Amino acid sequence: MNDLFAKHLVLFLFLSLNAIAQDGKFSFSLATSSRTSAGVFKDDSILVRTLWNDERFAAGSYTKKWDGKDDYGNTLVNPDASYRIKVLSNNIQYTWQGTIGNSSDYMTGPTKHKGAYDNMKGLVFVGGYGYFCTGYGEGNPSVCKFDIATPNQKINIYSSAQVTGDVNYVATDGTRVYWGCYDSFSSNNSWVFGTEVADDSEVPFSAGAPYSLVIGNKTFTNTISKLNQENSKISGLAVQKNGNYLFVARKDFGQLQVLNKTTGALIQTLSYINVRNLCVDRNDNLWMVTGINTVSKYTVNGNGTLSASTLTLSGLLDPLSIQVNNDGTIVSVNDGNTNQQVKFFNNSTGATTSSLGVAGGYFKDATVTDNKFYFNDVRGNRFTFLAYQPDGSFWINDPGNFRTQHYNATGGFINRIMSIAAVYSMGVDKGNISRVFGEYLEFDVDYSVQTLSGSSGWALVKNWGANVTGAYDNFVKLKPPVTLSNGRTYSLLNVNPHPEIGIYPSKEVVELTSTGSLRFTGLLVSSFAVLCSDGSLQDYSETGNKAILKRFSLTGFDGSNNPIWSSLAETLANIPAHNSVTGGPGVLQNSQVFADTKVVFYNTSPFEDHAGIQPSIGYHVGIVSRGQNSFLAQTELPTHRNYSGSYPKAGYFDIGNNVNIYAGGNINIIDRNVITSYHGEFWKNSQTNKFNHYYDNGLALGQFGITGPEVGYGIGMSSDPVSEFAGNVLNPIVVKDSNGDLYVWHGDESVHAGLHRWKIAGLNTVTEQIITIPFPSANAESAIDYTDLMQGLPHDQTLQTNSAGWTRDPSTDAGIPAWAQEG
Repeated sequence: MNDLFAKHLVLFLFLSLNAIAQDGKFSFSLATSSRTSAGVFKDDSILVRTLWNDERFAAGSYTKKWDGKDDYGNTLVNPDASYRIKVLSNNIQYTWQGTIGNSSDYMTGPTKHKGAYDNMKGLVFVGGYGYFCTGYGEGNPSVCKFDIATPNQKINIYSSAQVTGDVNYVATDGTRVYWGCYDSFSSNNSWVFGTEVADDSEVPFSAGAPYSLVIGNKTFTNTISKLNQENSKISGLAVQKNGNYLFVARKDFGQLQVLNKTTGALIQTLSYINVRNLCVDRNDNLWMVTGINTVSKYTVNGNGTLSASTLTLSGLLDPLSIQVNNDGTIVSVNDGNTNQQVKFFNNSTGATTSSLGVAGGYFKDATVTDNKFYFNDVRGNRFTFLAYQPDGSFWINDPGNFRTQHYNATGGFINRIMSIAAVYSMGVDKGNISRVFGEYLEFDVDYSVQTLSGSSGWALVKNWGANVTGAYDNFVKLKPPVTLSNGRTYSLLNVNPHPEIGIYPSKEVVELTSTGSLRFTGLLVSSFAVLCSDGSLQDYSETGNKAILKRFSLTGFDGSNNPIWSSLAETLANIPAHNSVTGGPGVLQNSQVFADTKVVFYNTSPFEDHAGIQPSIGYHVGIVSRGQNSFLAQTELPTHRNYSGSYPKAGYFDIGNNVNIYAGGNINIIDRNVITSYHGEFWKNSQTNKFNHYYDNGLALGQFGITGPEVGYGIGMSSDPVSEFAGNVLNPIVVKDSNGDLYVWHGDESVHAGLHRWKIAGLNTVTEQIITIPFPSANAESAIDYTDLMQGLPHDQTLQTNSAGWTRDPSTDAGIPAWAQEG
């Protein structure tokens, strides 16, 4: 449909429908079944009443009524103004297309690999299976396995609803698998437990003792090496294949425990400085790392003591893991610091035999390759390992890239298991939407691939994080990067908050250079600054009782290619501060964005004061004409703080269902599309992944996404990845492709271990019918064809007898019927 024809169609609808609009009644027609919304507008553009939002109507003609009231039920006081009804209809399609950054064979289900903050922390092989651990699980088990024939299909050892604590180490003697862990919510408690290779049942150590997790539903019946002391976390785990001993290191104690691997009884407690990273070779000799970077081999005596070191390796800077190959001839060490290589040594002589990986790794540049490793960075060490398969091939954990790489015996790349950690920072370069960012990772994305399963449609190409110091690194990392007019790409990084007052003092402009390094420009901007896709800098401030959004245009670049912005700002919006849309003092919970003609504010908190005291009572979304000082439209009225029911439809913001202060995510505006996100921390003891889609006049186009309870996802429930669902979706971003379709990208804390993509198609089906309507007369309300049976009933307390004409029978509760149990 061309623009001229569309204008004529709207004019025809306007003329024909206007002829029968009278005394609050108006009519409209739909050629096809459509999703519809309607509102009353004063002077053509100011939304004064939303009549309904996102309701499906069949094809046909309809007559509706307006009673002259606003959204709060108040009769408008200006009946002489010009009023129009706008009916919005569409058949937009919302499609969840899967995730990138996760190589699993299937998009959903129990076989999809995932971890909360790490892909893997340890891996061993027994027969045809790899047994691995993933550390902290965010409600998930962190011990799993895979068949070596199908490595990208995880096999659960425990139920997906089972919490197992932080399992960081794994070892095997071929009959049992031993796991070293600590309690995620009581980190002074650390222990070892075992599972049988035959059936994955827990090992009944005769010297074991039970331990119940502080938070979670798991009790270990037979833990060994159990300690409850500060800094008692395990730092290494190894077990003899033929001998009787299990070795447990705790570097902060300077302690190596030697236990009977069958009974779990403690045999010896030996002292070594900074002991960590253990392994046992095929002759049952113990290799371990001590001191700063000493890697030595020891003979194990019959009583569990160790000999003096019999061999020490040289040329290592930061040995992060150690392992011996299957025939016992080669010792491999993952060496961090400026090496970032796997180094191989002769197990008899200690001579270096070879190395694998680019020296310096990602400290040198951000470009991702299969022979380059990210073992640690300037912020500290990560868990890494090398594990040999029975066929002599081996797996290397590349933790900074959240992948475990599989190589043949000579170091040739075979395949990988990748599952990225929790992603709170999301970005897409709107000038080149194939560049997608999660935290410090950059992906190249092929949008022609519409189903994101396995490794199709995406590739990890950059990792920008190695040289980011602790002065910048925090919960939210790279802001959405933008390629500016000089062809260079820039982003913003938070300068870490003041330790006492907990606010970000500023952000620094960084450049993602073409040579593959992150350049810190030294250019500081406001902590509320946003780098916009047109190169301008958006900033928010509060002056007096005004909330002011400003834009500083990009004027050029200095000799160092740092952006220069105008000193004079365009005022995008200047509205009353601390109203319902901007919230109370402290705007860290608010989002503000602008397009060519509109500015949108989004209050993401359930509270007016951002301190969690005063529940919200007003709108959460406000739309302002660019440069103006009053709202053009407002939507998303709150539910009640005590509301316990289904997720509300578009046009509402849920402040009930036990949601905490982190309820909403952020807001995007592109063309005439306004999209809010709501991640609902602790909503019904779960979370949500819901999006409301509005036209820029304030009426809803649709709603998409899902809540955890709808798919049985929550505390003590399943944690298997399901279609559409994600947790803690903080910073979604919306982009448009060359066909005019929209794509929503968002992160995920613990459900899918990947970056999600939604497609929004059918935007060309949006139709806006406009009907001029006289202000309803005094008797128009009585003519409305319904009776509000709920009027006067209490909404936040038990119904009493004779409440607004209702009686209650029985007068006391006699059990809760099934229909009343939701929430």
